[in-house]
Amino acid sequence: MKNKYRQSILEQRKALSIQEQLDLSSKIQEKFFSFFPWKNIQVLGAYMPINNEVNLESLFQDRANENLITTVPMIAENDSMQLITLDFEKKLALNKFNIPEPLDGEVIEVAQHDLIIVPALGVDRYGFRLGYGGGYYDKFLMPIMKSKRRPKIIGLLYDFQFINTEISERHDIRFDFVFSETNIKNFT
Repeated sequence: MKNKYRQSILEQRKALSIQEQLDLSSKIQEKFFSFFPWKNIQVLGAYMPINNEVNLESLFQDRANENLITTVPMIAENDSMQLITLDFEKKLALNKFNIPEPLDGEVIEVAQHDLIIVPALGVDRYGFRLGYGGGYYDKFLMPIMKSKRRPKIIGLLYDFQFINTEISERHDIRFDFVFSETNIKNFT
């Protein structure tokens, strides 16, 4: 069932024009920043968008201008994931999934983040994330999900990425909040 949703959502995302993606991304980030003012987020984990995911370029630029810490994933040699500081002065390289990632940077532990924006193909009615199927984020975040001091897990998605049924499995992580162009969903 998950693969059916993955394929459908990917097709809808691919159908977005560049202008549609930028316009929707701007609206989504506006909602996000109205709820979580970006200057109050000292350490933010994010992702490097691919395949018409919500564009985060303005978020990255604003944070860089204010010298706020932003991290993005890097896949380590043992196929684990870590969040490392993003420096736009340094070159990015494509990893094995063709996702840009820094060649180096400071590793920031998950618990040191205020918020982590996690990419997703969809979210079910209970806030559980539908990812690409590799399990990287699930494995990376699951150990801290029940911790009292943990970052908020955030999704920035288009309206068509909401799935009105339950699709979660035991290993799936749940978002705390999901923001779209017309919705703010609180799953806490």
